[in-house]
Amino acid sequence: MYPDARAALIAVEGLSEMMDCEIPGQGFLDDARNIEERVREGFERAQAMALPAPDSEDDDDDVPMVF
Repeated sequence: MYPDARAALIAVEGLSEMMDCEIPGQGFLDDARNIEERVREGFERAQAMALPAPDSEDDDDDVPMVF
């Protein structure tokens, strides 16, 4: 669902070792950090907008949610 730049970096490093040549991967690491920051910000926004859990004292019915 989300791009995985860290996994791409690991794959490039593995190929680099197998081929015995240097393949620059700093761009993947930079991308991974940017993606992770955006995902973290999205989670924080979602958490800030989420409704609070209902208070058990406000629950007037005695019917359990799970049987």
